[in-house]
Amino acid sequence: MPTTNLVQLTAIIKTFERPKCLARLLDSIQKFYPDLRIIVADDSLANRPLESRLQDLLAPTHRSYLRLPADIGLSAGRNAMLARVRTPYFLLLDDDLQFYRHTRLESLLQHVASGQRDLVAGELVHCRKKLLFVSRNIQPVHGTFHVEDGQLTMRRGGVLVDDGILKCDLVHNFYVARTDRIRAMGGWDPDLKLDEQEEFFFRARQFNLRIGMCPEIKARHWGPRRSSSQYTEYRSRCYKNLAVDKMGLKRLVDYDGQAIGALPKDLAA
Repeated sequence: MPTTNLVQLTAIIKTFERPKCLARLLDSIQKFYPDLRIIVADDSLANRPLESRLQDLLAPTHRSYLRLPADIGLSAGRNAMLARVRTPYFLLLDDDLQFYRHTRLESLLQHVASGQRDLVAGELVHCRKKLLFVSRNIQPVHGTFHVEDGQLTMRRGGVLVDDGILKCDLVHNFYVARTDRIRAMGGWDPDLKLDEQEEFFFRARQFNLRIGMCPEIKARHWGPRRSSSQYTEYRSRCYKNLAVDKMGLKRLVDYDGQAIGALPKDLAA
């Protein structure tokens, strides 16, 4: 697969205590886009050497591995990688994703490089292994925001525009974006170690970022199997109330109708 037009793109991958997930993603990148620039940031708790398979996958000169302080958080890790990006565009990936034949990065990059949008996401196919079978289904996360009287209400879907792209306010963590535009809005809030997505895209809307989603471009998202007790403990922490407070809102109503309030004033201070 030709990748010459991807020299302007750098993939950034934040990982935490999931070396097997990371290896699966890197394997798939090696298969479909072996020349893609990659930065991996790891804030795992154990400061152990990389497994030999990960060392091999990260060996090329256009790939780098950034060891971060333990549990520095998702947002701070992404900011650290963003500061090291030297290309005009970057590709955001979670470590539990996987490329396959419908992961056409050239198309995502083209939609952003055209100058019509600042950030364009693909769709995720959620996969879960059950005994000898793998279930696959699409569970859209893209949507729009409606803000009124201090409440942000999230609504699934987007507005279809002429070129087949959905205009959205919030999309999956699988997108190509303009490096300068994300830097200009300050990247991700480092206080939000998790649950950063709504606050990030809320600020993106305030900065007038043009955001789209292309349903035809897909990546696989693998559901959790067995995780270490440490990973489960750290991943189950909730930063949603802090995120609502960061947005200056009274509450956020998510896609499922669940209301999430801001932190009490004494805790927010």
